[in-house]
Amino acid sequence: MSSWVQIAPGVKRRVAVDGEKLMVVEVRFEAGASVPTHSHIHEQATHVIEGQLRFRRAESPDVILEPGQTMHIPSNVVHSAEAVSACTVIDIFSPPREDFRAKT
Repeated sequence: MSSWVQIAPGVKRRVAVDGEKLMVVEVRFEAGASVPTHSHIHEQATHVIEGQLRFRRAESPDVILEPGQTMHIPSNVVHSAEAVSACTVIDIFSPPREDFRAKT
C-alpha cells in the first residue's frame, strides 16, 4: 500500500492495489471536506465504508451514499464529492490512474 497523499483540504488518498487494468484507492474525508468538480477518462466505482458522502454528477440529482452503498461514474462524467460526515471510501478505477502512481 502506498503512502497517504493530500488531494484537497481534509481529503487524503492512498493506493491499495495497482494492477494492470484497475486500481483500488482508499480515500478519507474529514466532515465537510470535498473534492472539487472534475472529470477523467477512467471509469470509477466508489464504495462507502463508513460515514456519508454526497456525490454530484453532471445532469443528475445529488446522491448521498451511506456505508455499503456504491456509485458508478462512467468515463468523462463531470463529478464532485463532499463528506456529509467524516468518511472512508474505496475508489476503483479502470484503467489505473497514472497520475496516482508513485513517481520513481
